[in-house]
Amino acid sequence: MGAATIAVVSNVPRVNRKGSLKELIRDVTMNASYATGGDTLDLAAALNLRSIIDVKFDTATYILQYDKTNGKILAYYADYDAGADGALIQVANAVDLAAALGAIRTTITAK
Repeated sequence: MGAATIAVVSNVPRVNRKGSLKELIRDVTMNASYATGGDTLDLAAALNLRSIIDVKFDTATYILQYDKTNGKILAYYADYDAGADGALIQVANAVDLAAALGAIRTTITAK
């Protein structure tokens, strides 16, 4: 199973307050060998947060989704060359997303 990592972004405030919520901006790096079913990253535990409200990933090449229940980042792509466009396709096992994406600017809204 792959594991993503998270790092503080230099020159960015560690926490922005928005009412009762916190907004954190961090760089997330996916694993060099993506695990089908998602790379593990428990954001609440890693950042000492009570609960995650929303996670936005800034990437144009893959669609990333955070699974709060299982603490995983799932990676998808769209196959627009197919005869009939359909649902997003999960990235295959062992794809090197760390090299493909580098550090991904990520905005986390939490309590």
